[in-house]
Amino acid sequence: MLETALGGGDPFSAAAAGIASVPSTDEPPHTSSGPGIQGGTQAVTSGDARAGTQAHVTTAVIDTNVLFDWLVFDDPRLDPLRRALAEGRLRWITCAAMLGEFDHVLGREPLKARVTDRARVDHLIQAHARLVEHDHTPSPPGWPRLTPRCSDPDDQVFVDLAITQGAQLLLTRDRALLKLARKALPHGVWVTTPERWAARP
Repeated sequence: MLETALGGGDPFSAAAAGIASVPSTDEPPHTSSGPGIQGGTQAVTSGDARAGTQAHVTTAVIDTNVLFDWLVFDDPRLDPLRRALAEGRLRWITCAAMLGEFDHVLGREPLKARVTDRARVDHLIQAHARLVEHDHTPSPPGWPRLTPRCSDPDDQVFVDLAITQGAQLLLTRDRALLKLARKALPHGVWVTTPERWAARP
């Protein structure tokens, strides 16, 4: 099982979220791309994640819907993402809860029937994912939030992980997350669709 191989964790609710057909209009923070990193799933620290900028590698969080388009549906629109990961220009960070959600949804019909090569899916995750520790326990009532609040509580972990781990990019097609694009920019995170990211200058 994916959870056992990659660190486990309780999966989030897999309730369907609204998918936006139009990308955000916000501009990305200034980041640079360059020589890359080695593949292989590994646990990393917050400092390791932030090193993406120092090493001229863009550190990214990838939402579950984008993972399915890449790993299950082989969407050709994700070819720039595949190349960036393979060439080391993009560092994908994730946490046990996110991988648990992906595994949970992947094991349900009708998606389960679409997966013809589960070993390939697991191999790609193991080759590219950087597993970071993240406490997604909600802040107590009345406590100030350090990250923008997402209208869908199940998606909060994605923006929280991106900001607290120093990622520069959050790739998603989820409407609730895309609505946070402007609020995330001051934190140095560009929340956008894979297509808009690939079309950047």
